[in-house]
Amino acid sequence: MKDPKNGSTLQELKFKSNEILGAYRKSAYSTPREPVLEDSDSGPVLTKQTKSACFEIFKEFASVDLNGEFYMNLADCIKFTAKCTAQPSSEDDIRVQTYMKNYSLQREFTPESLVPLKGLEQFCIDSCVEGREDKLRSNFRRLGYA
Repeated sequence: MKDPKNGSTLQELKFKSNEILGAYRKSAYSTPREPVLEDSDSGPVLTKQTKSACFEIFKEFASVDLNGEFYMNLADCIKFTAKCTAQPSSEDDIRVQTYMKNYSLQREFTPESLVPLKGLEQFCIDSCVEGREDKLRSNFRRLGYA
């Protein structure tokens, strides 16, 4: 945090012993939300902030290095799905199978399928276009992005 008073004690902030201090968590829905997509001549594209978040998320989960490029394999996709949804996941999970089938290089679900960064980005675009932007945002929130 850039707050210069971050880490100060209540005494240092000059609170008196008879004062009552309350704290609450601000709702994510009450804060202005930045757009996920923007229009372009070729159709909807990710905003710069969303693209940056996708890259950071991809770096966290991708593990397969082929010719200097990283990809998400089946195990990576299982971890990604489990962390996004806060639910256990496995290779039998229909969400994992659908994600890999739709966004892998091979366009099919096999244990050898690999998902590139472009696949994750297209997943985000498709989620918004199909009306699941709120679900995408909640998954991003679980991963530490608001």
